[in-house]
Amino acid sequence: MKMSDGMWTLDGATLSEAAAQVEQRSEAAGLSEKSVGILDFIRRHPGGVRAKAVADQFGDDAHQYLKRLFEQGRLLKLTRGVYAVPDRPPTDPTEGGMDQEAICAACGEPMFLMEPDQLTHPGC
Repeated sequence: MKMSDGMWTLDGATLSEAAAQVEQRSEAAGLSEKSVGILDFIRRHPGGVRAKAVADQFGDDAHQYLKRLFEQGRLLKLTRGVYAVPDRPPTDPTEGGMDQEAICAACGEPMFLMEPDQLTHPGC
């Protein structure tokens, strides 16, 4: 929701667009403008984007931003040097909930988009 001329309106054409806006704003909380820009850039490439393309767009220090965003669970590594944004943001550890601690039993990496009773990534 957003305020416009004293009236509350949806922040998007549909309820799902408004929900996506809320999710993006909450994701950006506590992040620098450059981090948010990098996340938005990568989100526009759902098949993943190479670190070099991010560095070309945002400068050589983008590699450090990618590393931090990955360590925070805000990015996935699809393969070496290829990043994507997960379908859902990482959970806040203070909120409680099972999936913030879900770790693949085979490789030890965080589990994203788990199915019930799934203990490993496909292929692990």
